Amino acid sequence: DRDRLVSGLKKDGVVENLQAEFLGKEGHIRFGLMSARILKIGSENIILSTTRDITERKQMEADRERHLAAIEQVAEGVVITNPDGNIEYVNPAFEKITGFSKQELIGRNPRILKSGEHDELFYRQLWETITSGNTWNGRLTNKKKGGSFYTEEATISPVFDNFGKIINFVAVKRDVTDEIRMKRILQQSQKMESIGTLAGGIAHDFNNILFPI
Repeated sequence: DRDRLVSGLKKDGVVENLQAEFLGKEGHIRFGLMSARILKIGSENIILSTTRDITERKQMEADRERHLAAIEQVAEGVVITNPDGNIEYVNPAFEKITGFSKQELIGRNPRILKSGEHDELFYRQLWETITSGNTWNGRLTNKKKGGSFYTEEATISPVFDNFGKIINFVAVKRDVTDEIRMKRILQQSQKMESIGTLAGGIAHDFNNILFPI
């Protein structure tokens, strides 16, 4: 860092926002932004330098990168919109679920996925819930890019700034289409098994009645 500072001063006489690492008094590494310039006072050159501590900002950036890496890899679809509901971010899982690419979704409204299975009252109540600062949970039937329908379980939450103003909405979505289909198949199988058991019982009773005859 010292070498870069000296090199910059020699070349241009000024250095702006040079990121540097410092050893704090507790023995921990801290990060700073250094700015310096050469001032000529009389016959002497004086170096005026200022350093701004950006350690907390660096830590926040590192945390944000870790969180983003986790969101990029989760199996659930994640969508972030602005306060107007327009999409600002989708993760790869959401692209896979819907068939739309990130480029096709950014800047669009989630209504692009509307299937027609829900009426306007349903969407109005959803919107009123999240814009009032509450979290909405429920199931939605949406339409993929190819036109097929899918069912998702969704949680949509508002994100607030330090002043309590809503700055984003975050939706976490899980495709439960296969689960619902398998549940229906199981229920149908159990129903048919019950009918078979009932029919077998009736046939047995009927045979008992016929046997003496």
